[in-house]
Amino acid sequence: HTCWSNLHSEIDGRQTGHLPSRFIKIIAQQLAIVYLLLWRAFISTLSSFIGFKRVKKHERKSTLLLKWENHSYDITFKEFSKGLDEATLRDLKEKCKLATGVPVAAMKLTVSGANMKDETAQLSSYGVHSGSIIVLEGKPPGEDEIQETASGNPEEVGLNLRIAQTVEKLKVASVPVIEKYDTEVSEYIAAGTIDEAKRRKLYDMSAFINEQIMQALFTLDGITCASEFTTARQKRREGVRYAQSLLDRLDKIKADLKAHIELLKA
Repeated sequence: HTCWSNLHSEIDGRQTGHLPSRFIKIIAQQLAIVYLLLWRAFISTLSSFIGFKRVKKHERKSTLLLKWENHSYDITFKEFSKGLDEATLRDLKEKCKLATGVPVAAMKLTVSGANMKDETAQLSSYGVHSGSIIVLEGKPPGEDEIQETASGNPEEVGLNLRIAQTVEKLKVASVPVIEKYDTEVSEYIAAGTIDEAKRRKLYDMSAFINEQIMQALFTLDGITCASEFTTARQKRREGVRYAQSLLDRLDKIKADLKAHIELLKA
């Protein structure tokens, strides 16, 4: 009697337009599945349209942010199995070059305000980690600058710039001090006496100037120019000759001072 009553109720529900609860539940489940599939298809289409892609964990851990002028770039090292613990500063510079067009030789990179100089060092040794912000200074060379080089390579323009900056820095920092040193030595010799305090001051001045010139020579020596970069190689030779001329002038002034003191002591 109970079974007959349930069947009769189900038939009555169909006849009156009311579905049993179990049918409603099945339909609701099917609609939810359809809705979920449609939603995934929509998200996939939208992601493709805006260029979004899901970032893998390794890639996320190997990605940093590059800031250059008013631009920002995500730089990833996912091709390195150890990520930032394996990639070097040189690897970063090559990626910066691809992103911005700035020659490697003309780049200045900083992280948290600190300069990054050793190209063979791992990025992690600079304290770089995923999400670190690297600031790039430098500009892509113009066509006229490229045409002035023998190779026509933007990297040679960058080398020319580094050489010119080194020589200019030496000129600004050292020439006025050499002029002052020359004047003070001449005055000391003209005085005709041995003033130990003054002599020590002149010695310290000469040591300071010598250090500046040697630093410039070391910097120029560290600028490696490929054999085809003949313009840069010539400019580097000129820079070395200029620094050497300052060193020769300094040595002559020091020799004059030494000869004067030895003469007075005799």
